[in-house]
Amino acid sequence: MDVRNSQGNRRDQQRTAIYLRCYPHDIWQMEIHRRMLVAFSLESGLGAPPVFLDNGCRSYDAKPCLESLLRKIAAGDIDTVLIPGPFVFSLDDKEAQEIVRHIEDAACRVLELPPFPDRAARSGSRDGHEGPTGVRAPLPSR
Repeated sequence: MDVRNSQGNRRDQQRTAIYLRCYPHDIWQMEIHRRMLVAFSLESGLGAPPVFLDNGCRSYDAKPCLESLLRKIAAGDIDTVLIPGPFVFSLDDKEAQEIVRHIEDAACRVLELPPFPDRAARSGSRDGHEGPTGVRAPLPSR
């Protein structure tokens, strides 16, 4: 059976995934984060990965998309997970690192999006707040 994701990649070729979690519920479904991670994945030669989004889930609540992702990792379907930072797993740093270790123990690497100013510099932005996708993010608060 030839199963493809929304970008047309065959299931057996799809080895990368994005994980995002947001609370409270984000009506835009973390669009900026998602676009930046997809751009990073494409720039890195990893293809256009599926997005696992636990939208509206607190860090201590059940996270059905994370559980689904962990099952795919355990089955060997995913070998790279892209995240904006470990906070998507938990706001508790220790718990977040435990989840990262659990994923890495399953022979899956976890890649964080590089810090935004570095990405802006690589994309040629002069003001440091426009990324390679053209999505404008708010300037850091001072």
